[in-house]
Amino acid sequence: MYSARANVGAAPSSGRVDAKHQRAARTVLAFAAVMKIQILMSPGCGHGLRTSELVADVVRTHSLQAEVETILVGTFEDATRLAFPGSPTVRVDGIDIEPQAPTKVGLG
Repeated sequence: MYSARANVGAAPSSGRVDAKHQRAARTVLAFAAVMKIQILMSPGCGHGLRTSELVADVVRTHSLQAEVETILVGTFEDATRLAFPGSPTVRVDGIDIEPQAPTKVGLG
């Protein structure tokens, strides 16, 4: 498992924001105190970078006090330990931002 803090000062990529990322933004905004945001992803996840950029953009745009951590989930054992339903997964203070998040554990 790999963990690193995101660079919240990095400029976001241009592109359309889909419904999942809009829900993520609303979830992040719902918390007023210092929060812990985890971005969990499989190595090579095609949406991981964009998800990290969107989280950083929300934190920066709304001047949120947040600790952002990126966690690469590389083994089934890591996925099981982290209750990882798929890539990417964003959790705010341990709660998945996806309202209908799968409960099945996997690396996909």
